[in-house]
Amino acid sequence: PAEDFVGTETFTYTVDGGASATVVVVVGRPSPVIGVDVKVVDANGLPVNDVKTGDEIWVEVHVEDLRNSPEGVFAAYVNLQYDPERATPSGRIEYGSEFANARRGSETQTGRFDSVGASADLTATQGKQLLFRMPFTAATSGELRFDVTPVEDSPASEMLVFGVNSAIDPEAVRVTSAPLDIRNGFHNRDRRTDTDGDGEVSAIDALMVINELNRTGSRRLRGVAVRVAEAEAESNVSPMVDVNDDEFVSPIDALLIINELNARAAAAGESGGESTVTAASGLAMSLKSSSLSSTLATHGDLRRASPSVVVDEASPSVAWVASDQLGGVGASDGEAERFALSGANGMDWHAAADEFFAGLERLTD
Repeated sequence: PAEDFVGTETFTYTVDGGASATVVVVVGRPSPVIGVDVKVVDANGLPVNDVKTGDEIWVEVHVEDLRNSPEGVFAAYVNLQYDPERATPSGRIEYGSEFANARRGSETQTGRFDSVGASADLTATQGKQLLFRMPFTAATSGELRFDVTPVEDSPASEMLVFGVNSAIDPEAVRVTSAPLDIRNGFHNRDRRTDTDGDGEVSAIDALMVINELNRTGSRRLRGVAVRVAEAEAESNVSPMVDVNDDEFVSPIDALLIINELNARAAAAGESGGESTVTAASGLAMSLKSSSLSSTLATHGDLRRASPSVVVDEASPSVAWVASDQLGGVGASDGEAERFALSGANGMDWHAAADEFFAGLERLTD
């Protein structure tokens, strides 16, 4: 049989005198001696099979003696490969407490760690044991696999079990792993133009994208955190600014929201009903102070206002987004003052808004 053949091979031989016989050779793989299991878990150690870009994950490699009368794994070393476009290492290798000796492993090239493992103490390990774990950051959407293979032809990185005086054949090592689905965490799958995840599409959603563009410019969203608001964690804002799901934040993302708002407002006008949608060309909003019960600046007819934006005047960006409707509070009927979404303590909010709305108008041209 050829090398790596598994199955049944039949041949006939003839000896002197004309006698012949048929021989059947059954070639199989050796029974597994060591099991190597790869798991992906979250920061709390819970198994996951679906994460979003920017999430931290841990890859855990466990080993186990699979013999009928197991005595324990003494040493195990494996190579770890993954797609570097999908994930990036975010910390050091951590070894299991049962494997405290001869710890090895290094990144030999992007997307590959070689000879990662260790050996045990004099006491035999029992059951499935953690060999090592590594932290990664989910970078781009798609399917990700962490492939593990035993190290071959390396006396310093052999697979060993208690009670056997030789290295275990790599063919006797059983490896299992689970694929991981990474979804674009900056894109709202349910409703792409709802960037703050509140279930509604309003001018606030466009402003969140524009504020992010003002803060960082157009860029690829690859395993990075998007902080649209200073107090994002407190406000539970979900900054899903990648409207067209191309893993970039760019002006087209804001434009898609603006076009939808304008189209809905126009459709409501043609039907003769009163639109509850504020068109981008007539934004009606209020910029309110987070420390004072006052309005810093307003824009549009606040009788049909979109949600207000609450800001910290000393901060360079929006503090958080409120969901209340203004209903005309803080401004006279038809007031047309403008506001911006960024600034500093003591700035002229009304004047700074001119540049902001000029940029918004360029997007809708």
